[in-house]
Amino acid sequence: MSPAKRKPTAIVQSKQLLVEGNDDKYFFEALLKHMGISGIQIKVAEGADNLRLFVEMLTIDANFHTVTSLGIVRDADENAASKFQSVCDALRNANLPVPREQIRPTGDRPQVSVLILPDTTSPGTLETLCLRTVSEDPVMSCIEEYSIYHKDEVQ
Repeated sequence: MSPAKRKPTAIVQSKQLLVEGNDDKYFFEALLKHMGISGIQIKVAEGADNLRLFVEMLTIDANFHTVTSLGIVRDADENAASKFQSVCDALRNANLPVPREQIRPTGDRPQVSVLILPDTTSPGTLETLCLRTVSEDPVMSCIEEYSIYHKDEVQ
């Protein structure tokens, strides 16, 4: 069901984190749990193409006035700068504070931050960032070898 046709999850926390998909949600839930951080509600836009609509829907929620912080995380895919710009456009369209640069919060009630993964400038995704964290692990050479050998089977 498209985001336009389903009822959005109600705002129940003052700190909101908006991510593209369920994999991102599960990752950030695990990360926050590991870090001992609570009180952040993670919402899923169900794809980058739905971001503008999802941000707009968030702002018309009856409890939006309780939101003190809004973070948006999006994959860079091929171009981090254009993805950052698209998030800024969605924020501007919803009359929310628009950051001038990534990671640096802007505004007040809500304070807004944007992060484009894997590292604010490079192409890639959350998965790219995760793979970087294990790139020096000896097992990676086996995985790469397996991937090359079984390339046709995976497709």
